[in-house]
Amino acid sequence: MISETETIIVVSGPLYGEAGAEFEKKLDSLGGATYVTVTLDLSMAVGITSSAIAKLVALQKKMRAQNRSIRIRGCSEALYSIFERIKLPTLIEITK
Repeated sequence: MISETETIIVVSGPLYGEAGAEFEKKLDSLGGATYVTVTLDLSMAVGITSSAIAKLVALQKKMRAQNRSIRIRGCSEALYSIFERIKLPTLIEITK
């Protein structure tokens, strides 16, 4: 947590299997949090499931409806390529 209105969550390892399930639970919990801005640092993350991407999109929609935002930082080339193919950068601010 940076402040009461902003948090950074550092994600490492693969975003599938057990770690992916934990990541999805964390995303679910963020929807009910009070942070205005949530930054996901994916610089140490590898791989992602379609289920985790769906949770990201659902969280973004929920947060936008509440005038809140989510962004992704430190995205690897491989993850960014996946995100670009599905046009995720049009919904969520993503930087490499």
